[in-house]
Amino acid sequence: MVFDAVSAVRRGLARFCSAILLCIISWTLSGCLNQIKTDTPAVSYAFSPSAPPDPGVLLLLVNDYQVLTAPEITAWVDAAAEEGVRVQAITDKQFVALNRNGNAQIYAGLLLPDQSHRFADDEVVWAIRNYTMAGGRTLLVFDFAALEPGAFNQQLYAESRARLSDLAGVDYILYDELLKQTTATGPVVSSPSTLRKLLVPPGKSIPYVSPQATSKAATPKEAPPGGSRRNAASDLHAYSGYMQGNLSYPSYVTRGEFRGTLLAGSPHHGLIAGVRSLGNGKVLFVNLPLTYLKLQTDALPLHGFLRYFIDNVVSMARLSPMPNGIAGMTLNWHLDSLAAQKPSLELERLGVFNDGPFSIDITAGPDTIEFDDQLGWDLNNNPEAQALLRRLDTKGHSIGSHGGWIHDHYGGNANETNAKEFLPLLKLNKAAVDRVLGRPQRSYSAPQGNNPIWAMNWLEQQGVVSAYMTGHTGMGPTRHYRDGKLHNPAMWIFPVTPLGRHAVFEEFAYHDIPKHEIVSWYQDMVDFVVQMNTSRLIYLHPPWALEWKGVVLDLLAYARNKGEEHFRWYTAERLADFMTHRREVRWTEQLDASGLRHFNISHPVTLREMVWILPKTSYPLAPEIVTGTASVTSESSHWRVKAGDGAALGFTAMQAR
Repeated sequence: MVFDAVSAVRRGLARFCSAILLCIISWTLSGCLNQIKTDTPAVSYAFSPSAPPDPGVLLLLVNDYQVLTAPEITAWVDAAAEEGVRVQAITDKQFVALNRNGNAQIYAGLLLPDQSHRFADDEVVWAIRNYTMAGGRTLLVFDFAALEPGAFNQQLYAESRARLSDLAGVDYILYDELLKQTTATGPVVSSPSTLRKLLVPPGKSIPYVSPQATSKAATPKEAPPGGSRRNAASDLHAYSGYMQGNLSYPSYVTRGEFRGTLLAGSPHHGLIAGVRSLGNGKVLFVNLPLTYLKLQTDALPLHGFLRYFIDNVVSMARLSPMPNGIAGMTLNWHLDSLAAQKPSLELERLGVFNDGPFSIDITAGPDTIEFDDQLGWDLNNNPEAQALLRRLDTKGHSIGSHGGWIHDHYGGNANETNAKEFLPLLKLNKAAVDRVLGRPQRSYSAPQGNNPIWAMNWLEQQGVVSAYMTGHTGMGPTRHYRDGKLHNPAMWIFPVTPLGRHAVFEEFAYHDIPKHEIVSWYQDMVDFVVQMNTSRLIYLHPPWALEWKGVVLDLLAYARNKGEEHFRWYTAERLADFMTHRREVRWTEQLDASGLRHFNISHPVTLREMVWILPKTSYPLAPEIVTGTASVTSESSHWRVKAGDGAALGFTAMQAR
């Protein structure tokens, strides 16, 4: 008995020390001690107990001392806004009270984020469980409530397993059993069709092949109620990265068979994500540090799982991220050197630039690889190049800078410490392009994807609104979260979407990827953005685009055949302006006793091009316009409410019983 007591004390002390270490590491990663109370003023997404309950709001549970402007909170607010829904941050005390009076069920769902809320007392855990069992929709992420109160105000890992394991559907945070092996890293795998629903575009996942012989126990098993097991490992895809292959993600090792709809798993460590019923409610458990990943230039998992929660667990109305609700892509042409001039002119002759509009960015200096090599465009002294850019500008293409004057020199050497040396090159490049256009250019792409913070800051100050980026790969336009915080709030970054490890023709050719695979990928990309009502960026260089002109022309024809009512090419500048305008939309929803939802919407200037998408599973009858001007159209699975030119709009939609 004495031995057992001593062992228990040691285990408790170990859990306490590990919990403290977890907090210290996580605080360091986030760059913000988010549990310190400050005098930060209230923000618009703070929950207000006195406001009428809004059934179109997702509640984001935060601790009672949370700074709401901390990046780990704004990352969720921004992600939700980009996906077209609204979030309000609710404190523990507010949520416990809301649950007790029965009003928590009115709201659309509950978000339990990682990183910002590792400690929770028993009352909060009970309220979450009660809310979900009573019919709530809950998104539980990674280390939420990983720590519990212990003696002497300690914060400990729970004994045996996480306290919310019953919500997750598996046992996790198995510290007593696994100690330092409580977390593990590895690929995240799923079926391609499921990954598409998680906003992972074609090419951002690649077939998963285990480095070892794969046994039945080595791959996650899918066991939906009444369903069948997952297919063999060869049918699985894994998240991948440009120039990287399979990406490795941290997750908790899990135990037990998941009885629900499996979304993703680890080949060796258990469940990554799945949806299950609990009482009258549903839980989407995601065993990944979504917040941390978004803050470190990998926002796709957070956005993807949030979008899945919106569409498939809550089934709620959302604001389309596309102008007029029409999906599309950005084709970004990088004009690196003078070697691109003749191919660009030939592509123009072939009619390639009659499609679009495209984003076209040029490195304008006289050199390309190093000083004085004379391989550059020399835009200031090149009348033929100037005339080409003006013709492309007249056709509606967006002309911008491709970095800093000398493509390879800037791309390979600019860093966070040498702004004094490289900022003049950035200025020279922009001035040359501005001179040709007769106005300041507003879009940018960095050579070799090299975007030092000082360069992004300077570009933002010059009015640049869009920038190509090799971080956050596979996403649509998004805000610039990086190194634990939000940078450049007036600018939108446009991540590249690759095909596995590669993204442009010269890379495909070097690695012997046949042209027919690229044709299929491009077509799949067009189909994906249309299906998910989103946008993605791909990029090309004119010399190899001419070499592979058949592939380019096929892409343009395939996109054209979709029809302008389903697919359009967008410049990065155009989408950036739209997304900035869209951020000013405000709306509320109210539910009356008959089950009718009342949508009240406003914008400081105009709601033109804004479209609300309402799933028919939740709204079986067509919405009706009450105030303002709008049109309602029916699609196979949803309604679309497209706003007119006014600054205010009201419509109603009957909620399914």
